[in-house]
Amino acid sequence: MSKTPPAFVVDATDHGGVAVIVSTLLMTWSVLCFLIRIYTRQGASNLSVDDWLCLAATVIAVLQTIVTCVGVDAGLGKAQSLLSAGQLDTVEKYAYAVVLLCILVIYLTKASMLFFHLRITPRKDHQKVVWGLLGLVSAVGIASFILEAARCDATMPWNIFTRQCLDYKPIWAAVAAMDIATEILLFAMPIWIVWDLQMILSTKLLICATFALRLPVIAAAAAHLWHVDHFLNSPRPTVAYIIPFIILQVETHYATMSSTFPCIGPFMKNLNTRMGTMGPEEAGAYALESTRSAGSASRKSGSRTTANASVQSGPADTGYSFRIQKRGTGGAGEKLGSSAHRSRGSDDSGRMIIHKTTDTTIEFDE
Repeated sequence: MSKTPPAFVVDATDHGGVAVIVSTLLMTWSVLCFLIRIYTRQGASNLSVDDWLCLAATVIAVLQTIVTCVGVDAGLGKAQSLLSAGQLDTVEKYAYAVVLLCILVIYLTKASMLFFHLRITPRKDHQKVVWGLLGLVSAVGIASFILEAARCDATMPWNIFTRQCLDYKPIWAAVAAMDIATEILLFAMPIWIVWDLQMILSTKLLICATFALRLPVIAAAAAHLWHVDHFLNSPRPTVAYIIPFIILQVETHYATMSSTFPCIGPFMKNLNTRMGTMGPEEAGAYALESTRSAGSASRKSGSRTTANASVQSGPADTGYSFRIQKRGTGGAGEKLGSSAHRSRGSDDSGRMIIHKTTDTTIEFDE
C-alpha cells in the first residue's frame, strides 16, 4: 500500500513548508479571535467603525495567507538553484504582494484600536488627541505602503532576490521605525485615558495590561528588521527570506488578534466608567443604556437635597445626555426628567434604567 507523499518537504534547500504551516495556523487564530469579537457584540444594533476595520483587517489577513500558500506552491522558500528565471520572477511577485497586504493589515488594526478608544472615552480632550493620532497613523500607513511599493524600479518593483532593487534595508528600517513609533503611541493612549479616572489602581493596571498585550507587535517588527539584514547578506537569499517572511506573518496576525483583546466582556466590565457611550445591548460588555429622553418639570422637598447623577455622554447624534435625579433627604425620591420619551424597559415609570454600574451622587445646598 503506497503512502501519500507529504504536501511539503522541508530540507536545507526548501523552507516554504514552514511558512505555510505558520501562516495557516496564525490565520486560524485570527479568524477565531474575530469571531469572539462578534460574539461579544451580540445584540448590538450595528457594528461600530472599529469592528468593521477589524473585519477588513481579518479578511485581508486571510487573503495574504492564501497568497502565501500559492507563492510557496510556486517556489517561495526554495533555493534559487532550484528555480528557473520565470519561477524566480513569479516568487518575487508573490512575496511583494504579501508584504504590501501585511502593511495594510497592520495599519487597519491600528486604526481599529484608535476608533475603539474613541468609543470608550467621552472626554473631548481625549477625543481630539485620538483623532490627531488617527490622522498620524493614517499618514504613516500610507507612507509605509508607498515606500514598500516603490522600493525598486517602477517597472519591476517586486525585484529583490536578483539584487536589481534599491538597498532594501533602509527602506524597511524606515517602515519598521514608523510601525514601532505608532505602536508606542497606541499603548500610551489608553494609559492617558484611564489614569485620571476614579477607580482603584489594580483596575487601572488591569486595563493597561490588557492593552499592553499588543506590545509583542513591536518585538516582531524589530525582529523582522534584524532578519531582513541577515537575508540581504545571505548567499542563499531565497531560502533565508523565509525567516523574516514568517516573522512578518506573526506580526500581521498577532496585530489582528490583539485588536480584539480589549473587547472581551470581562475586560469591558472593568473599563466601565459610567461615562461611556455604549449600552448593555452590546453583548453585556458595555454598561450604559440610553434613555433618549427630554427633561421636564421637577419638584423638590426639604432645604437640603441629594441628586443621583447618572452620566451618559457622547456625540450629539447618539442621544445620550447628562441627567440628574433629585430626591429629598427626608422623603421619597423625586425626579428631574419625566420625559416625553420613556426609558427603555421602564414600563410606566419615567425613571432611568442603569445596568451594571453604580450611581454617582452629587450633593448641593439650595
